[in-house]
This record gives sequence, C-alpha cells and structure tokens, in this order.
Amino acid sequence: MAASPSAPPRIANIDALRGVAAFMVFVFHVQFFAGFDKRALPPLTLFGHEFTSLPNPGSFGASGVNLFFVISGFVLTHQRLQRLARGAEVPLGEYLRGRFARITPPYWAAVFVALVSTSVLRHTFVPEGGASLETDLASHLVFLHVFSRHTYLSLNSVLWSMGIEVQFYLAFPMLLIALRRAGPRRFAAAAFALALAWRYAMWLAFKDAPGGIGQISLASLWMSQLPGRIPEFALGMVLAQLYASPAARTAVARGAGLAACAAFPIAAWGRAAGPPWAVDALLGIFYACLFAWVVFPERARLAPAWLTRFGVMSYSFFLIHEPVADWFGPPLGHLFKNPYLALVPVIGICGVACVFVSAVFFRLVEEPASRWSRAAAPRGSSLQAGIDVLPTTRGDA
Repeated sequence: MAASPSAPPRIANIDALRGVAAFMVFVFHVQFFAGFDKRALPPLTLFGHEFTSLPNPGSFGASGVNLFFVISGFVLTHQRLQRLARGAEVPLGEYLRGRFARITPPYWAAVFVALVSTSVLRHTFVPEGGASLETDLASHLVFLHVFSRHTYLSLNSVLWSMGIEVQFYLAFPMLLIALRRAGPRRFAAAAFALALAWRYAMWLAFKDAPGGIGQISLASLWMSQLPGRIPEFALGMVLAQLYASPAARTAVARGAGLAACAAFPIAAWGRAAGPPWAVDALLGIFYACLFAWVVFPERARLAPAWLTRFGVMSYSFFLIHEPVADWFGPPLGHLFKNPYLALVPVIGICGVACVFVSAVFFRLVEEPASRWSRAAAPRGSSLQAGIDVLPTTRGDA
C-alpha cells in the first residue's frame, strides 16, 4: 500500500486567524441567548442617561465568515501555485475529488448532529409552512440549501456558508485561469465590478420582497450567491499570487498594517449602517489587509500556541458550535434578567462546551477524514493534503 503524501507545512499565523474568525462567529451567535439584538445593544443606563439604540459590537462577529472566505481563496491558490511551480499540473477530477474528500465527511456529520439536536430540542429555523424534513435534509447533504428561504438557515444556520464555499470550489479553476491571464489588479477590479453589479441588482429586485428568512431578507439570500461573494475569495487569491513573489510580499507587508487600520472604520461603518449591497466587499478589503499584515511578514509566531491549536480544529468548531450552544445557551440566558450580566456566563460556559465537543468531533471525524483524503491522493500530490474550507476555510497552507 502506497504511503500517503505528507501534508505541507502549516502557516501558524493563518491557523491563528482561523481561530479568531471561528470565535467571532461563535460570539455573534451566542449573544442572542443573553438577550442581545443583532444590531443594537439592549437599553443601557449610564450616569442617569438611558441609551436605547447603541450599535452592537457583537454584530461584527458575523464578519468572521468574510475572513474565512479570504483565507479560503488564499489557501487554495497558494497550494495550486506551489504545484505549478514544480511543474505538476492538477487534473480537474483530482482537484474535485480532493475537495469532496476533505470537507464532506465532517460536514455530513455536522448535518447529522444538527438534525438530532433540533429533533430532541424540538425547534428548527424553518419558517412555518417551509420545506419538509426530508427536503431540508436532502438539500443540506448536496449543498443546495442556500437557494431556498425555507432551508437557508434551517437545522444549523452556520451551514449556509458551506453552500457558498462549494460554489467557490466549483468556480475556482476558472477563477485561477482569469487571475493568471488578467493579473492581480485587473482580476480584483473585475471581481469587484461583477459582484457589486450583481448585489445591487439583487438588492433592488428583492429589498421589498416578503417572506424573509429569520432576520435575513430575501435580498441577502440572493446577494450571497455567486458572484456576490467573489470579492473576498478573489482578494485571497490575489494575496496568494503576491505571496509567491518575495519582492511583492515584502512590499505588501510594509503597508498592510496601515491599510488595515484605514479600512477598519469603513468596514465597521459598512457592517453597522452601510448599503447592504456593498458591505461584504468592504469587509473583504479590511480582512484582506489584516490577513496580509498577519501573514506576509512571516513572523515566527504572532499568536499564542493555544490559538493556533484552536485554529487547527476551527472547522470542527465552526460546524457544530451552534447545535452545542443550543443546549446550554437558553437555560443560561433565562437565569439572568439583565442581558449584560448574562453575556459573560453564556459565552464562557457555551464556549467551554463547544470547545470540548468540537475537540472530540475533530479527533473522531475531521482527522480521519483528512487522513482519508490524503491517502486517496496520488503519490506526490499535495493538493489534497489538508486544504480546508471555511467556516469554512481551515486547512494547511
């Protein structure tokens, strides 16, 4: 039996960013158990004055998905460029098999965990009159749940991003050809122009449409489909090409920190009050700058070891944190009348539970799936060795 190819070395700072992104999404979700609203903080009295409409900083946690998409574009492109540099082209079938083998077993297991959890707790995100359980489950298993308002956030609401991630994977070979032919600047400009045109058209078409999904409108559903989320992924691809050139890497590293500082207030404004059709593109720019500042200088280790270890299993954490938190969050939230007093216990206890369960999930499901995907690859192939997704984007680079 042929030995499986070894995984390429990990970039520790990318793992740290994965861990940060996963924790951001986690905080965004569990804050609701404490009584926090998606956009505004609960009423707050300070020095005799009551504030009722302060922006909720926890809302920014949802943008961890934008960071995951940037990482995904970088990782896939970095792996492919490494292969091309050695003169080894990657057949399309091999690429698709590698993606399927790496992400699908943990994803399917997470769908099963969510199905059991929602069945026992007797709750679901499916709106009244929505899809049947069979249709809901089948659409999740084949990543088509993102195309219906009845299944977009059902079972496990974080899984919507996996549907978009698969769209990225299918488009990636064509996007890579476009990047190589057009160059980084024209490729990024075309990606932004196409995405913003699509998102603006979908916003105009569906902004007043009835039948939203939870707190997400139908306009958001369609704006999220490709090409609407291409900017974040495309910026990751551009960063990978720049990273491959020592001169370009040095030049980007020098200005990335300043660029991230300049982009943050614009991205924060976009998340809080900006036009819905432009917000994800603005967040993509900020996270691309942040990624370059963290990764391009090749610091030995920017983050503590525990954060990089958490980043290694962040795919598992991302996939199952919501059904696990569903067991602990509501009872904890009900113990406190004040949402501000409830927030820390909810985050702390739910966080410990989610880390413990995701560590078990990682050992029993994700690691065996990763070994299987590497064993299935042809000898000498590194494409399938640990390239991860999201929430989706947690792999070796």
